[in-house]
Amino acid sequence: MIIKKIRRVLVKTRQNPRYLRYYVRNLSHYYFQKLFPTIYGLFKPEALDLGEATDLKRLHVIIRTTDQVMNINATRNLEDIGIVTRNDVIRVGGCSLFKAGEQFTKTYGKENLRITLVTDRLSDNGMALYRKAAEEAGLSFDVVDSNGHGSGPSFLSQIDVALQDPDDTLAFILEDDYLLDDQSFTICFRIMRDHSNVIGMNPHFHPDRVRRQDIGKLVTINGQLYSQIFNTCCTFFIPVKQIKRYEKNLRIFECWEDGCINSIWKRGICLGPLGWTMAEALHRSELSPVTTLLEHDS
Repeated sequence: MIIKKIRRVLVKTRQNPRYLRYYVRNLSHYYFQKLFPTIYGLFKPEALDLGEATDLKRLHVIIRTTDQVMNINATRNLEDIGIVTRNDVIRVGGCSLFKAGEQFTKTYGKENLRITLVTDRLSDNGMALYRKAAEEAGLSFDVVDSNGHGSGPSFLSQIDVALQDPDDTLAFILEDDYLLDDQSFTICFRIMRDHSNVIGMNPHFHPDRVRRQDIGKLVTINGQLYSQIFNTCCTFFIPVKQIKRYEKNLRIFECWEDGCINSIWKRGICLGPLGWTMAEALHRSELSPVTTLLEHDS
């Protein structure tokens, strides 16, 4: 019996080197809890307090976009879904926001959705792609030129746009290479409206974020599994009043450095949906076996 277990652990470790670390950690956690229940109770993680409903009334999607890039991130291999050039990224990823916007307006009305494009030398062809997608969804958008070129200046331009909104607005600071599903706006808006302590959320899918880093506690909301995360790209939902609160942190953003934004999530709750099952996540050693799972189904 013992030999079989050892063999199984060796096979699993060969398939995934993280498995041995996960196995030892989980085993030690199990026996510590069994042998020292009182001490274990003192160190057991507290549950996430997502808070009560807040006064969010409208959503402002602020997307920064450009097609003046020679190549796509080399870590992606997306030819199987038709993404080869930068225009393809806009066509498939950037324009998916209008389908999500269309679904949002069916629930909350067109008057509660605003879309702004912060453009960094976007070509006429790229703009035409957005206008076609917006027309098909029955939506419109505003256009603002970025105050400078590159990720840093265009991100700060997004913050400037968001700060013009009232406090009861949920801003979605968005990059054009995110692929959004139809319910992305509706689900995230509802969660952040109903839970005031959640100051940030990640959208549902991004080609660069195949693995989650620094995952903390788990929570299920309406049957969907989310996790508290501490690292994220520069695309997130955040209430305007929280932008004002953390404006100093947001304004020290420089190019690809996300650290200033991640420091905000260390002070509050930022949720991200898990892209795989809990069992798979544990196997990948992405989740701690001592995480707390809470139900917040309504």
